[in-house]
Amino acid sequence: MKAQRFLFLFLFLFALLSSSAYSIEVTRHLSGSWYNVDQDGHGLSVEILGNGTAVVYWFVYNPDGTPTFLIAQGPYSGDQIVATAYHVSGMRWGIFNPLEKTVLPWGEIVMTFQDCRHANLNYLAAHNDTSIPYGGGDIPMVRLSNIDHLQCNDNPFAGIYEGVLERDEDGVSHRTKAVVSAENGFAVYVEGAFMAFGDFGEPNVDEAWSDNAVILPFEPQASAIPVPDFSARVQSTNRMLLTYYTQGPFGYGSGDLPALDEAFRRGVTLDGPSAADSIERRYWLQDLNSGDYAATEIAHTGEFTAVSDRTQCSWTGLVAVPDPMFNLLNVSFDVGDCGETNGHYTGYGYHADGHEFYTNRVVYVFARSETRPMALALVPRS
Repeated sequence: MKAQRFLFLFLFLFALLSSSAYSIEVTRHLSGSWYNVDQDGHGLSVEILGNGTAVVYWFVYNPDGTPTFLIAQGPYSGDQIVATAYHVSGMRWGIFNPLEKTVLPWGEIVMTFQDCRHANLNYLAAHNDTSIPYGGGDIPMVRLSNIDHLQCNDNPFAGIYEGVLERDEDGVSHRTKAVVSAENGFAVYVEGAFMAFGDFGEPNVDEAWSDNAVILPFEPQASAIPVPDFSARVQSTNRMLLTYYTQGPFGYGSGDLPALDEAFRRGVTLDGPSAADSIERRYWLQDLNSGDYAATEIAHTGEFTAVSDRTQCSWTGLVAVPDPMFNLLNVSFDVGDCGETNGHYTGYGYHADGHEFYTNRVVYVFARSETRPMALALVPRS
């Protein structure tokens, strides 16, 4: 068991440290504070504006050690910001008379982003005043903080999607939730009907496709239902488009799921400085299909165990937070003493408003075994 947990944690760590298959593009999600770890004491505040320009405030020092700052503004394209920088001085504290202000064209800075957490600052002064910052060079930068609701993930499609899926089989519009992981896997939860799982193919800047997935029904079936005509498409406009057709019990369906980023919920910061600490607390674990529930607690290691007093079903596993700045979880657990539901499950989860259960945050989990799906809600308890 310890070896399995070590392997599980290693895989998550590897995924976290591996370079992204996606090319990073400058978006509002890169706004925030950046600095150099070895030069703590100066840094950048980056603001990505909606008009195609960015503003960078560089808080630095003059050669004599007195604090000063540069203001740079310019366009962004692809993975770069190219901005003209200015040095401002002259206004006295408490008076703030703009007539005393001096604005000197300083030079140019270019900020190139490798991913959501790493960038390079290239600067070159275009003046000869050695009493203020001068010269040129390159400084590697890392993200120090981000703006709430603007968390960044290297996979532009990773996140949470919610909408309605129309099914011709029963004529009912089903509320549907979906999770796209940073590693490109996805889970689709169609409330009261079924779950679908798959992986997107080669990354694309504008959209990603999956045309081969599997549907797992909640009701007992002989096996999972492969659906070669299941199509999931996610777009850079923050939408997931679903269509499927089967000759089995599910007929035809289609849906349009906007990303919760549009409602400022896709990238909610987790509560805590690191990994599993952010979800460490006591919960009620509820199986969203069977209604079975049990008390549990997620430890600081991410481990949890729950046993139902009513059915004796047990859930034992691990919740991992690949990126504490982004609202996605990876989950692995075993179900025991539960009859046909027994098995090893893997999947994804996220925090969301728990209006269905609780006025605070709820952890939703969508996972699968070889033959069955399972949707869980972890509701905080005192």
